[in-house]
Amino acid sequence: MILTETPARSPLLVRLETSSLRDLFTRPLIIPDYQRSYSWRSAHVSDLLKDTFGRTAPYLMGTIILHESDDGKNYEIVDGQQRLVTLTVLLHVLSTQLGRDGGPLPLLNGCFSEAAANVICKTRSVIEDFLKVKTPDEKSRFHELLLEKSDPASEYKGCLQFSELILRGENALDQAYTFFDSVNSKGKPLSDFDLLKAHHLMFIPSQQEALATSHNNAWQSGDENHGMIFGTILRRLRMWASGKARDSKQERPDYNEFCSAIEPDHSFGDEHFFNRYMQPAAFRSWRRDGERIVLSMNYPMLDAEAMIPAEVNQTIEGGDAFFLYAKRYHQVFNALFSPESSSASTAISFIRKMANYMDNTYLQNAFRAVLLLAFDKFGDDRLIEIGVCTERIISERRWKAISLRLEGTLDYIRDHQLIPLLLNSVSAKHVASQLHSAAKLLPQTPPLDLSGVRKRYLNTMEQFYKEEQSKIIDARTGDVASFYLKK
Repeated sequence: MILTETPARSPLLVRLETSSLRDLFTRPLIIPDYQRSYSWRSAHVSDLLKDTFGRTAPYLMGTIILHESDDGKNYEIVDGQQRLVTLTVLLHVLSTQLGRDGGPLPLLNGCFSEAAANVICKTRSVIEDFLKVKTPDEKSRFHELLLEKSDPASEYKGCLQFSELILRGENALDQAYTFFDSVNSKGKPLSDFDLLKAHHLMFIPSQQEALATSHNNAWQSGDENHGMIFGTILRRLRMWASGKARDSKQERPDYNEFCSAIEPDHSFGDEHFFNRYMQPAAFRSWRRDGERIVLSMNYPMLDAEAMIPAEVNQTIEGGDAFFLYAKRYHQVFNALFSPESSSASTAISFIRKMANYMDNTYLQNAFRAVLLLAFDKFGDDRLIEIGVCTERIISERRWKAISLRLEGTLDYIRDHQLIPLLLNSVSAKHVASQLHSAAKLLPQTPPLDLSGVRKRYLNTMEQFYKEEQSKIIDARTGDVASFYLKK
């Protein structure tokens, strides 16, 4: 008997890179037999020429999906063939007219069907007609633009940029077509959230297909809110928690922020460990009873997943843990800010209406982020007091500038340390007290010289407080709200 060793399965690997056209053409690209033929119409070619000619600033040409062979000797083009073949023909025509070396043009060395060859000839004619009215200098600059080299020291890689999604390993081709279908069904390039879904689904074992399907469906049902919850709220909260206020220069900040920080081979299988700073939500409080410590526990929901603790700024784990994190904060956001949310408490209705009355998107979103964290940590406890004081602190920025910018607003929230205060406090009462002290240091009456958007903002907030004044029962909170109610 001859025993043969079963070859080890190669894990599915996914890379997302930003590349120039020169970078792409250094890869051994091939058009696989299963791909449809080149078929771009003249209008598509004309649009590409108009979009790229004369560019001086970086321009994103969309996502290219490649399937890398296990030995790395070739890259099959799953999506992007039409653009790459057109750009290859364009480079060939430019190089010929300028008498230059166009560099490696691998896609013109392949075998094309007669129909595809005819379409390529038409594409060449469209390009030649476009270029015939251009000067030699204009053609030269266009050629240099297309073949611009990547500069590792530069923020940008070439003027024309592509998002390369490269898949390799077991079931890579199936995964590649999952991405491809996502692009084409939506009619737009893959978003950070498409990539996040695919990234975290890879961490779920293949035998747990039902779990993967459940998470996939839940993720897709929340598509319209991912940008607000992850990009505008959670990512900002995580930045402020670490003392930052600006995004790094890297591409796709939402994708990079919420990728798994733990590699699959460093995980503990199906087990997820709590740490001493992340206690299960069932432990509500504790007290001493003589020599004993008594833990008070509360089970508000029968949903077992709701018992798993989650924190805004926790380390992101891959797979199941991430999807539960996402589910948690979709639920928190909807409970606090969704108008469709039923049975809202008086405090939640107050906060939701206050956010809607804040007549500036940057200030409104900053308020939502801070209050989401407060509600996540303390529930309804002191929510109205925290909301009034937070609004007063955030809105003070409105009186300082006629024109508000996102970067300045992010800096303002970081500098006022609102997020560390919430994260480091053990009680809502302490948070409300500290915010009240900060709010009372601000001017007690609005500036007299307000006009335009600032006057409109003031009038809107005055209207809110007049309508909701009966809900402010705490004397200190009423003292802060008097900023709008004094006449």
